Amino acid sequence: MLETIIIIVSILLDQISKTLVKSGLEASGKIITIIPGVLQLEYSENTGMAFGMLSESTVLLSITSVVMTALLFYMIIRYRKTSGKLYAVSLAMIAGGAIGNAIDRIFRGYVVDFINPIFIDFAIFNIADSFICVGAGLLILYMLVFDRSWLKDEKQEKENADQSNS
Repeated sequence: MLETIIIIVSILLDQISKTLVKSGLEASGKIITIIPGVLQLEYSENTGMAFGMLSESTVLLSITSVVMTALLFYMIIRYRKTSGKLYAVSLAMIAGGAIGNAIDRIFRGYVVDFINPIFIDFAIFNIADSFICVGAGLLILYMLVFDRSWLKDEKQEKENADQSNS
């Protein structure tokens, strides 16, 4: 249930923010300074993925987004009972962000980006990107702190390799 709420909220926040920015900034061409020298809102259309990579591959990116989102849903449902809440929350955040950007790609042909951190040389991004990044960070935290089974797998593989070399 919590995962569903996270996915829905992330999609709504993303799509509402993009609609507001598109109607307010696209037409006027304005840039709104939120914190001088730190953060501004600037309308941008991204036909690629992160940092504009694969900018001519909107169809491929749309298909990949749908497939990856389906995989995330499978993982949420499959491991819901055996993994912790942090695992499910992180996957839900990633899925919600992926769906938000997929909606843009499918219906607009590009992703609306608008958050511009001007204090560093960084790409303009959006709310969906934020959910994806925070979700990925939480997933890494979960794997490093709470689910260390992947370490055991690597250790077992090394032991097996050492035994076969003997």
